[in-house]
Amino acid sequence: GEVYSITTIRAGGTDSYPPMTYTGGEYADVYIEGAKSSADLNVFVRDKQGRLVCSDTDISAIAYCGWRPGATEGYTVEVKNKSGIATSYSLITN
Repeated sequence: GEVYSITTIRAGGTDSYPPMTYTGGEYADVYIEGAKSSADLNVFVRDKQGRLVCSDTDISAIAYCGWRPGATEGYTVEVKNKSGIATSYSLITN
């Protein structure tokens, strides 16, 4: 389901979101954008068994995951701040 959130993550911190339900066969995505361009934010998406289905770990303040779920179920989203600075960020899902 659609989620829009703005929050702050500490330097080296991790934010975990409760499972979000995505429909099997329909394109799903998660977009993260940090307010500070020098931040290094990463995103990880896992299925209900904890298996990694998508990740974006490049060195930037923007992280994006897009995938097509095989089944309708809850997916856990985790955001990691790999930089040494705290930053606010927006999380947007479809």
